[in-house]
Amino acid sequence: MSALVERLELNEEDVFLGWAPFSHPMGMVNNVWLPFFSGGVSVNLSPKHWLRRPTDLFKAAHEFGALPRCH
Repeated sequence: MSALVERLELNEEDVFLGWAPFSHPMGMVNNVWLPFFSGGVSVNLSPKHWLRRPTDLFKAAHEFGALPRCH
């Protein structure tokens, strides 16, 4: 995991945003392990909330600054 954090140049300024449950590999890696190893922040919407209101993901990205970085 440390190699992935280093390769992606992740750090404590990064905000990870997701909706996948932690029981799913995508939710576990993107919203638990990457923030943990990089020191970043994780913002999570419940999968049910995301299904009912998918546009809230964009609102949360704007509110929390979870926008893609260009290297």
